[in-house]
Amino acid sequence: MVLTLEQIRSLKDQLRAQVSNLVPEKKEEAYKQIDEMSPEAIESLLRESQEKEEKSIFRRLIENEIPNVRLDENTEAISILDINPISKGHNIIIPKKPAKSPEEIPKEAFSLAESISKKIIRNLKAKSVKTLTETKMGESYINLIPIYDTELNLNSQRKQSNIEELESLKKDLLVEIIEKKVEKIPKQKKKRGRKTKFHRRIP
Repeated sequence: MVLTLEQIRSLKDQLRAQVSNLVPEKKEEAYKQIDEMSPEAIESLLRESQEKEEKSIFRRLIENEIPNVRLDENTEAISILDINPISKGHNIIIPKKPAKSPEEIPKEAFSLAESISKKIIRNLKAKSVKTLTETKMGESYINLIPIYDTELNLNSQRKQSNIEELESLKKDLLVEIIEKKVEKIPKQKKKRGRKTKFHRRIP
């Protein structure tokens, strides 16, 4: 990318406008730094800015640029609790590499979805879990929507949650329930001793 002198001048003006609200001393220092920026530095700054703008919310979640609560992950996907869930335990499975369509979602993502669904049913006592693919902002992912009483879908009303609530829910979801199986010891039949036969003595 080669910028013209006009473009560089315009970008420097935009940078000056961004720092115009600083206190006088810092503003003067910022202006000086902007004026001394080389064309290469301006290009680099522009490139970084464009890359940030191009990142989808899913990439930012994957890279932990947005606070989130992860349930689990495997080589191809990550399970994250939805901050605006449709129902308790609603989470999304995001492929680590962007999938442009549901067909591009790797099978490992569905394996992770199956594993999480079992935990939801077992630990949150959901009747079932709906697995629905969705495409937003050019990326496809999987929704896991726990069903408790009423039927739900992607258009159902959402609730607002926060990181603290989701962290607490994560603990409930990932707790391992150990079932104690008491082994029944088969009763051993008592061996009856042989009766000693006494011969009748004839006097």
